[in-house]
Amino acid sequence: IQFASRRLGTALTAIIGLSIFMSRVDADNPAQTSTEVQWPTCYSPKNADIYSHNEVVIHANPSTIWHYLVAAEQWPSWYPNSHNVKILNSGHILGRDSKFTWNTFGALYESTVAECVPNERLAWFTQGPGIRGAYHTWSLIPVADGCRVVSEKVDVGPNLSTGSDSVRQLLRLWVNRLKAVSESQPNLRASSQ
Repeated sequence: IQFASRRLGTALTAIIGLSIFMSRVDADNPAQTSTEVQWPTCYSPKNADIYSHNEVVIHANPSTIWHYLVAAEQWPSWYPNSHNVKILNSGHILGRDSKFTWNTFGALYESTVAECVPNERLAWFTQGPGIRGAYHTWSLIPVADGCRVVSEKVDVGPNLSTGSDSVRQLLRLWVNRLKAVSESQPNLRASSQ
């Protein structure tokens, strides 16, 4: 088990290292937050224990990218830090007020979708071990050669700073894997919105 764990850690480190060079990361500085996001007061980036901001231009239409974001139960097929995703109350596609459970960062979490504007914005609250809460947003902004995707996440809780680099690296990986899977089928449309 120890050997397999070490191999997985080495593989993730290699993937994460590569992904850092693939995405455009503006900053993990709360002063650089997107104007598109209406942050809930208790999850303001300036009050965060961990704040992460990643963005990338994806050469695909917004509906293709949206398809991969709202099909949460399929995340494990392209994002290796998500496992056992189950949408609890809204079929197989995330929508406003959807609740879902999932394993990520080595623990089971429950999330609730707070904002869902098809092909534009998706955001959810998360509760679980080790955090008082988290708020994760995705903004899709059409550009000439595709779509600029901005992912921002705030984590609030005690002792989070010790894992902040790992959290930021895995969130960068998520954006980069979304880019890869979306560009593999750039004209796919979401089956349900």
